[in-house]
Amino acid sequence: MILCRHASPGLLLVLVFLAPLANADALYVAPSGAVGIGTNAPLEAVDVERSAAAARFQLTSFTNTATEAAQYIQRRARGNSAAPAAVQSSDNLGLFSFRGYNGSTMGGSRATITAQAAGNFTGASTPTRLIFATTPVGKTVPEQVLVITPDGKVQVKGVNLNVPDYVFEDDYALMPLEELRSFIDENGHLPGVANAQKVKEEGIDLAGSQMALLEKVEEQALYILQQHEAIQSLEGRVGELEQLLRRSLQQ
Repeated sequence: MILCRHASPGLLLVLVFLAPLANADALYVAPSGAVGIGTNAPLEAVDVERSAAAARFQLTSFTNTATEAAQYIQRRARGNSAAPAAVQSSDNLGLFSFRGYNGSTMGGSRATITAQAAGNFTGASTPTRLIFATTPVGKTVPEQVLVITPDGKVQVKGVNLNVPDYVFEDDYALMPLEELRSFIDENGHLPGVANAQKVKEEGIDLAGSQMALLEKVEEQALYILQQHEAIQSLEGRVGELEQLLRRSLQQ
């Protein structure tokens, strides 16, 4: 049996017979309207607490229609229920907050995934972005680490990824091949690219790694062009020597 009780005296109590020997706090409605499941002190609008078991939220749908899947929907409007107003730029539309006990309290969010308005909403435009935040080692507040923009581009730590076309600028200092050989012999990896030990200890920065690899590809193109020019120069000199040799043989 699950008891649905209200904390205020004199109000109607509803008994719902669902299972025998259920905890009296299996379903609890606080004076504020907050609902507790497994707790008589809900901290949020709906608060589910389990001991010695995982607290899981499950949605299941049975349908033959491809677009009909179980959905978790978060909605947001300004104003109030009687007079809702349009969402404005930078309003959070929904948030997944991940928390953990630190020895004294659950505290606030330690990692978040946020859907946010990327512009003022109208009937013709409702742009959004996704923001991922994690808490660095030695800190207690999440920091934004990755954003997926409305057009599908990626920002890392608030900065748009810088495609390394600067490699093709006239003032770019391309490492001479002799220095590159010495660096590889000494360090066992390309300059500007994380080594295996660092990746093993700290993980890999996928976005940064992609840009570093693109930088190396562009540098390789420059090295190839240098070699091509050197080969053309040698071919020209060989041609000149062949002409001189033919002339000397004809004399």
